Amino acid sequence: MEDWTLPGAIDEEAASAFGATAMRTDARKVSWTGLDFFHKLDPALVRIPALVIYGEHDGYTRREVQEGLFRRLGSEAKALERLAGADHPAHLYPQARRRWLAAVR
Repeated sequence: MEDWTLPGAIDEEAASAFGATAMRTDARKVSWTGLDFFHKLDPALVRIPALVIYGEHDGYTRREVQEGLFRRLGSEAKALERLAGADHPAHLYPQARRRWLAAVR
């Protein structure tokens, strides 16, 4: 349940249902400690439409990192979306889901 870092952002039933479904689909727990390979990627090579989206209270990344990624993207068709009041799994939060869906459409 450590993915849900904003108290009250998602109810226990929804968080448990998500966790149970995720474990049925792929029971491996990902370790996000060794992400050096991401730093080897060159965002300037991205030439297709791109969306960088993150939650205001995302515990996995910082605003500066997302804005830097956005600036370095090679695509002219790109958008940066910060979801106010949301955490990392913003697409699962009832109060942020509409904003998330609007951004990805």
